[in-house]
Amino acid sequence: MTKYLTLAIVGLSLAACDDKPGVNKNFAMIGDSVISLMAPVQPQLPSPFDGAINLGVGGQTSTQIRLRIGTIPAGTPMVLLEGGINNLGDPDAIAADYEAMLNTIPNTTQVFFLGIIHVDEAQLAKSIPGSPLTNAAITEVVVRINAICYRHSNCAPAIAAQMQSMDGLTIDGLHPNPAGYLAIANRVLGH
Repeated sequence: MTKYLTLAIVGLSLAACDDKPGVNKNFAMIGDSVISLMAPVQPQLPSPFDGAINLGVGGQTSTQIRLRIGTIPAGTPMVLLEGGINNLGDPDAIAADYEAMLNTIPNTTQVFFLGIIHVDEAQLAKSIPGSPLTNAAITEVVVRINAICYRHSNCAPAIAAQMQSMDGLTIDGLHPNPAGYLAIANRVLGH
């Protein structure tokens, strides 16, 4: 039931995007809270981020994101794919989910592969004491899922955005602040 309710809400959101000025129907982003919390900042980001269709849902695992991959509008030529921090402790599931997502996205769609970004470990230790999330653990999973990305000709891993420091660029150690989102967008675009 919850899955169908989520799909219905996403479907209604997409329908509402059709007539909104500034919505870029050529670029969609799908992921967890890192993507969903980008929405208020998007108008200040460089193109194509400024008007991208935002399909982020906070708290979702890579498996839940995989189950929503069909919500990307048909014919979307560019997709940013993110997620996996919420089930970081299960790298096998994350790898299987990304393999399935990349096998589902048409070869004609350019995939900007964000995967999992680093955290600000010092800030995370203050906001979520005892958090098991570390950049070393993230890097291990990112290297593994990037290998999957490289096997797909339409997939380009955003190495600069994945691996560069997020120190001072988050609100809680995990979620980017406006400067963090600008840094991510610029890193993905190679600026």
